Amino acid sequence: MDMDSRRSIQSNKSNLNMRALLIRLSDNGKQTVGEFRIYNQHQLLLSCFTLELPYKNNENKVSCIPKGTYQVQKRKDPASKFNYEHLHILNVVNRDWILMHVGNYNYQIQGCILPGDSLYDINQDGQLDVTNSRKTLEKILKIVSETFILEIV
Repeated sequence: MDMDSRRSIQSNKSNLNMRALLIRLSDNGKQTVGEFRIYNQHQLLLSCFTLELPYKNNENKVSCIPKGTYQVQKRKDPASKFNYEHLHILNVVNRDWILMHVGNYNYQIQGCILPGDSLYDINQDGQLDVTNSRKTLEKILKIVSETFILEIV
């Protein structure tokens, strides 16, 4: 394999210019709503909404993860209950298996992140939900490289 082919394969696995930013907009004690953005250098490629648990000192299964910078990789495991391609947020202190996966409601989260294209109280419980989560995740997966950096602020 020549050097150009190796560079091409490497660039498909990890694009050093690609980064994602999750801006947490509100935490009402029941859930956290945010905006997820993907950039290539300074160009905005995608913007959508997110739903997470509220922040409760990074407690397992009841809290969103702390603000910070994380490595993310695409993941698909037929043995997983999420047997479709999704994202795995790596190296979260004191937490395992933090994913970005399909879902609409805060009761579908145990520390993970749900993407959606808009916010709406679908089930009329007084809490905003994310809509079109599957389509939004598919759009994200088409844009991001195999691994990338996520900054949560």
